Amino acid sequence: MQNEIEIKLNLLDKNNYNKLLKQFKDNLKEIRQENYFFDTKDWDLSLAGWTLRIRKENLSTSITAKGANTATQNGLAIRPEITSLLSPTEAERLFNDGITISSLPRSIIDALPNCPREKPLIKRVYFLNHRIIAGDIINGIPLCFEIDNMEYSDGSLEYELEVELSDKKDYLEVMAGIESIFKACGIPVVFQKESKFARALRKGGLKGKGNL
Repeated sequence: MQNEIEIKLNLLDKNNYNKLLKQFKDNLKEIRQENYFFDTKDWDLSLAGWTLRIRKENLSTSITAKGANTATQNGLAIRPEITSLLSPTEAERLFNDGITISSLPRSIIDALPNCPREKPLIKRVYFLNHRIIAGDIINGIPLCFEIDNMEYSDGSLEYELEVELSDKKDYLEVMAGIESIFKACGIPVVFQKESKFARALRKGGLKGKGNL
């Protein structure tokens, strides 16, 4: 199982979001992501330190299991992550026929060894993300800037930047480059401390358990 390594920054408002988009005005790719998070009624996955997400993105659907954040540096998230693409038939079956861990792809089942196999998984929360993807190079390191505009169930909007790293040792160099870009744009550097899942739960009036 691989680790997801990424820097997460809170853009605070639409003004800062637009400033950052202007910085990357060329060769932008836009993706619409529908995100559905599942758990048992007893929050077994969250208590075991996992989240389970089904994402509809353009013409594809994927399912992802993510573990707890183990990073200690500000703004850095390091999580075990396993993703499996779903065929249209598989996606329809999971949404329409109900989900248990035993009904998921084998790679996801193997990632959740301590979670009950046959308890029904229910949709806990949903949010829509409009993601703009831009490429950049900082200190010789090729990067993918993911500039997010999230719409939550309570109608609120949030704006965030995620930058994926291939190695955590690049954090300081990349963070210095991001700080330089933000300074040039007049955007404050604010680290994002909560996962999207945790924020979506809170905005939906729900309170999960365990490490989200």
